[in-house]
Amino acid sequence: MLPAFVLAFQALPAQVLPAAQPILLNVDATAIDRNVVRVSETFPTASGKRAFYFPKFIPGEHRASGPINGLVSLHFFAGGKEIDWDRDPVELFRFVVDVPKGASSVEARFTVVSEPSDNATPNLARIKWNRVLLYPDAGTTDRILVLPKITPPAGWRVASALTTLTDGKPVSVTELIDSPVIVGHYAQSYELGSIDGASVGMDVMAEQDGYQIVPDAALAKARELVRQEGAAYRGRHFRRYRFLVTLSGAGAGAGLEHHESSEDGSGLAAAQNDAAGWGELLAHEFNHSWNGKFRRPAGLATPDFHKPMDGSGLWVYEGLTQYMGYVFAARSGFSSPEVWQGTWANLARGFEAQPGRAWRPVVDTARSVGLVRGLRSAWSGEVRGTDYYTEGALVWLEADCIIREGTKGAKSLDDFLRRFFGGTTDAPVVKPYTTEEVVRELNTVYPYDWAGFLHERIDRVHLSTPSEALEKAGFRLVPGAAPVGRNPRAGTLPMLGLIVGRDGTVSSVWVEGPAFRAGLGTGMTITKLDGKEFSYDELLTKVTTPNPGTLQLTVTGGRSFSVPYVGAPIGARLEAIPGKTDWLNAIAKPLP
Repeated sequence: MLPAFVLAFQALPAQVLPAAQPILLNVDATAIDRNVVRVSETFPTASGKRAFYFPKFIPGEHRASGPINGLVSLHFFAGGKEIDWDRDPVELFRFVVDVPKGASSVEARFTVVSEPSDNATPNLARIKWNRVLLYPDAGTTDRILVLPKITPPAGWRVASALTTLTDGKPVSVTELIDSPVIVGHYAQSYELGSIDGASVGMDVMAEQDGYQIVPDAALAKARELVRQEGAAYRGRHFRRYRFLVTLSGAGAGAGLEHHESSEDGSGLAAAQNDAAGWGELLAHEFNHSWNGKFRRPAGLATPDFHKPMDGSGLWVYEGLTQYMGYVFAARSGFSSPEVWQGTWANLARGFEAQPGRAWRPVVDTARSVGLVRGLRSAWSGEVRGTDYYTEGALVWLEADCIIREGTKGAKSLDDFLRRFFGGTTDAPVVKPYTTEEVVRELNTVYPYDWAGFLHERIDRVHLSTPSEALEKAGFRLVPGAAPVGRNPRAGTLPMLGLIVGRDGTVSSVWVEGPAFRAGLGTGMTITKLDGKEFSYDELLTKVTTPNPGTLQLTVTGGRSFSVPYVGAPIGARLEAIPGKTDWLNAIAKPLP
């Protein structure tokens, strides 16, 4: 039983805000180049005990990832005087104040600090509203209005899909948190076209001058990407859309989806190098405007930012988007045919380094997103990470091929996308769904045992490499040199059951793999290979030669281990299966 003082916190009634009075949010980001933001927030309220939340469960991150440790120097004021606050002893993201009689508002002042290069550098920053506001316990955040103001460093540009920054009209807390801002010194904007009358553009902030200039060839592919996604869905659920691109070593590869924009963090030269990975990032995050933001698994469609999320449906939300990210990058020209095929070869081959597939099904990696996302573990292969992305993508490739094969090419997964996620043109709205609805719509496109198929692929464990999708697509996976653009993870040696760095440091071993059985463990450093000074290149040469053998590995301290192995190439490639239809390359063909 909970102590009485805990029950008192939980029993606090929801706050009712005075009609039509928005929260006033003033964000002083003039020191964001040094990872400091100062916030003043005024809430219209009546007297009595009132509760305020710091956003905890963040859409797109799918878990309780709100960085509350960055909230410092918190003070509340009412009637011109500072008032005390308490933190809920159970819900640590909840703060309670007692508003004195006669007061009609409460002001919160606080500072937000972040780790260097987390979201800001000396020349650019991403401002996520969920990190710089509190909101009252007043029911769904759709109904809580806020009027934000932001002050960037002098000379910095501001970019966002949020029109309230210019028209001064309040928006809901839900829309605000869904509409991030990027600011920067070196900035450039581009228009990429439109979908059903809604403009789509790109705002680029770069760490160094000159890199904000996107070459014409890359812009042409970005414009084709917009056209391809519009052609696939034949509808849209945004009033305008902005790709918010930051090019820097900070946040490289970090993307986050929103209804009307996306955070697209890439390496400094990603745009100028016209990198396939950059195109995949843009394609993936844009796709989320339909899959993830408009249609969303019911367990992730929460009414506020403190209700827990259920990630069970992430194999659709993220897995299907991962698949379509690859597809749209290929259809728009970001990914060459070689990269397209190499993606699937190494995706499937990579699961050989996942012994955790023997006990953990895909659905559990989704359901456990709060545990596995961002996981840094010496036992990552045993634990499994966010495989609802990658193995989910293979499941959807197989589903696409089943439809194409069953209809002799007359229909495809594009028909499902259009029916389930597209087909209408409207402003942002969330329409939740269940797995049963997914199955029903798939059966409308092509009658099949979709419930059984998805249960087998998503809910059950599989010991072998997931090659069924490739075979349905007309190819088999064969060992060989790593394909263009898709190199396997450096240092991963499945034939030994370990990951080792060029300096000999063993960062991970597979339990019951050859190295583990021989006595090697995580954290050891190999100093000698067969009696000679350790050389990663020599080790690689030995274990990739297709013959059995035994290695003598000596570690720091002098212990030596005999490790048997069967040599095999690390890379993989696809080989066409004679007599099978090549659906893989048909999928990558651009839509008219």
